[in-house]
Amino acid sequence: MSEPEISIEDFLDKALLMAKRDDEAKKVLALSKGETIQSPFKDNKPPPEYVRAVRFHSINVIFNIWNEQVKSGGEGIDIYIGDVVKPVQEKVRFLISIGAWKFGIPGELTIRRRVEEAALPKYYPETGKPAIVSIGEPGYYRPSPYYLSPQTRQAMHQAIKASEILT
Repeated sequence: MSEPEISIEDFLDKALLMAKRDDEAKKVLALSKGETIQSPFKDNKPPPEYVRAVRFHSINVIFNIWNEQVKSGGEGIDIYIGDVVKPVQEKVRFLISIGAWKFGIPGELTIRRRVEEAALPKYYPETGKPAIVSIGEPGYYRPSPYYLSPQTRQAMHQAIKASEILT
């Protein structure tokens, strides 16, 4: 038995319906018209203010998630990088709706890259202290103890020591 044939139009209609994000749907539509897809940025390089803004909102999401864990009585466990993507995109959608964002919605890989950068000291020349740190498994982050209150910093150090003893 062979697969039923599907027209290009039907295939593209289904592809458009399955697209999860607006920008993906636009790409599928552009391809259906024979257009080529290029980066929205000149020379395929995003402007520094876009990169900084996405990094800032990614860091903000990590701090917010971590603070909510601590406020609800938890010890503030590491945040998975994948859990940062949707809140950052929602924040950007809000900023677009009020006219405070002039770029498109960043994709998942862009946000992941900015999170990974936020854990590197080279992006903080003033202090040399990254805003977030990755302790343990790759892809899991928490606020840098450097930016926390002394009491919270102490509790975090104790939790890290305890987890090192257990592993």
